[in-house]
Amino acid sequence: MVKLVIVWSFRTDGDRETLASYLHMEHAALVTKHAATLRIRRYVQSVAIQSPLIVQMAAGRGWPGNADATAEIWWDSHDDMVAAFSSPQGQAAGAELAADEAVFCEPSSVTAFLVEEHIVIDNPA
Repeated sequence: MVKLVIVWSFRTDGDRETLASYLHMEHAALVTKHAATLRIRRYVQSVAIQSPLIVQMAAGRGWPGNADATAEIWWDSHDDMVAAFSSPQGQAAGAELAADEAVFCEPSSVTAFLVEEHIVIDNPA
């Protein structure tokens, strides 16, 4: 499997709770609508928790600390992901999702990368 990780910063002209709610409700519904077309196997959203510890860690390590949310999207393979986005339907779905991101995030701040997971610790206890 391969996973796309997207890192978002919320719009600066909106309320954080409202934007997080939009991400969880509206954007999630849109991803769900296009999941079969895009051959998505799994989709997880995470919104950053405000924590003084993280602020301290970021300052100590020189992290910019401006990320508000992430999405993780899994496909069976890189080829499967490419095929999904190469179809006319996949391109249309991708364009609709990209346009919707502008509702809750600063498009110029988005970071994304494709990964293969390598589990180091898996302790279900």
